[in-house]
Amino acid sequence: GVIVPHYFAGFSGGRKSILPGISGRRTIEGNHSQMVHSNARSGNLKDNPVHQEMQEAAEKVGVDFNINVVTDENHQIVEIVAGELLTSWQQGVEVCKQIYICPIKKKADVVIASAGGYPKDINVYQAQKALENACQAVKLGGTIILLAECAEGYGEATFEKWIEEANTPDDIINRLQKKFVLGGHKAYAIAKLTKEVEVILISSLPSDKARKLFFIPMENISQALNYVKGKYGEDFQAYILPSGNNTVPQII
Repeated sequence: GVIVPHYFAGFSGGRKSILPGISGRRTIEGNHSQMVHSNARSGNLKDNPVHQEMQEAAEKVGVDFNINVVTDENHQIVEIVAGELLTSWQQGVEVCKQIYICPIKKKADVVIASAGGYPKDINVYQAQKALENACQAVKLGGTIILLAECAEGYGEATFEKWIEEANTPDDIINRLQKKFVLGGHKAYAIAKLTKEVEVILISSLPSDKARKLFFIPMENISQALNYVKGKYGEDFQAYILPSGNNTVPQII
């Protein structure tokens, strides 16, 4: 497996080779439905119910030997760990933290995040990861400026259906709480986030589609900066995440 931050399992790799790796759809959906928990977020394993259930599944299966790699943002291997599944994976996680976790002292009014370019911003489904990371660095009610090309639109059929059928974020949130559906879970993540912060999207996505995501479409970064200056003043506080899909801010 590959160990990188995961937006609700904490980190990928290791136990994920069992759940979801070789698990049935109902088991996967049951596990992923716990993404609604506040501790199910990128870079966090403590009291994370998604991670805990994945770990329990791996322990029950009893994997004899496991190999994981830690990669950088350019997909270059920086570390290889092998051996007993959970122990070796946890060693890899510690290396991963050194690469991707970005310590911050406080949250800011504004976070400017690039998804990281192609293929990380090929569609909204992929670029959503940058939003999740940016949200960890912005104040409640603050503004995220997301730069993501999204040349292939929404990027996944179920996700698109849920977005197009909703009129408000609550429509999606209530729908997922009644029944968890893969694909719909990405729509839920965006809907939940847009209730907490404002999102400006700079992309090639048509404005009407951006608005269906409950985003504010803008043409360029200059327009977005003028907007936030008007909202927060000239001396607003901001963080910039050039590789938003891979950078995980954490308050120290």
